[in-house]
Amino acid sequence: MVEKKENKSEKVVLRIYDLSRGQAKIFAKSFNLDIEGIWHTSVEVFGREYYFQNGIIHSEPGKTHHGEALERIEMGITQLTSDLFVEFLNDMNHKYNEFSYNLFKNNCNHFSNDVTLFLVGKSIPDHILSLPDTFMKSPLYKMLMGGQNDEDKKDNA
Repeated sequence: MVEKKENKSEKVVLRIYDLSRGQAKIFAKSFNLDIEGIWHTSVEVFGREYYFQNGIIHSEPGKTHHGEALERIEMGITQLTSDLFVEFLNDMNHKYNEFSYNLFKNNCNHFSNDVTLFLVGKSIPDHILSLPDTFMKSPLYKMLMGGQNDEDKKDNA
């Protein structure tokens, strides 16, 4: 006899941390930037907290080295099974591994966004996802990059 798995709903929660612990907001004002924090996100589902840092990592919710979450957003309810979610994570190892991290283009927030899209069909808040673009368009980024931002480099190519 084949055992049928019961499909029960699971709450999906986005955890938001400010890695700067409030300092980014103060620093950003000095450069006329609209940056509230240096965001790290994770997704809590199936009794674990999942995030991207040198690969896909999971831990007991609220027990990561990131400290206390600044905010928790209920993203919705998933009807998917934990087995299907694990299969999804295994498939995502090529995109989120120790060699693929990029501060601006492939970070923890991109991972959280892919996870929430898969589980509940919703993106994480735009102000978190757009933070790298906001910074890369700033005069500060241009100064740090030797006078050119990514758009300038494309124009000169």
